[in-house]
Amino acid sequence: MIAIILIAGFLGYSAAPPVTGPAAGIAPAQGVEYTLTTLDAEPFAATATLTIMADGGVAGAAPCNRWNGTLTGEWPDFTLGPVISTRATCPDQAAEDAFLRAMQAVTLGRTEGDRLFLYAPDGTRLGFVVAR
Repeated sequence: MIAIILIAGFLGYSAAPPVTGPAAGIAPAQGVEYTLTTLDAEPFAATATLTIMADGGVAGAAPCNRWNGTLTGEWPDFTLGPVISTRATCPDQAAEDAFLRAMQAVTLGRTEGDRLFLYAPDGTRLGFVVAR
């Protein structure tokens, strides 16, 4: 059992679930705003959004500032970066910092109906829903 765990760790095992099935190859809708609902399976109390544009740009609102970046690669594997934002401070600064750090790290995504999930190699998970 120990050998299996060590081998999995050596091969770069990620805490992100495998992206398989019909939703694996379906990229999120372009031009649609998504609202962050969870960060690492915990409710995200502040407000953060994400919109993916047709030109590969990604933008939205973090709890304190506007942010943007560039999405490269083929869905569901991609890189996002660099993530840049305006730099005003606010009472939700800790939530802003956690959100932007997570967005900078994501490399994998999947969709489920009106939901979008993004994953980072370190196990960070973000859950979004289409904004209403």
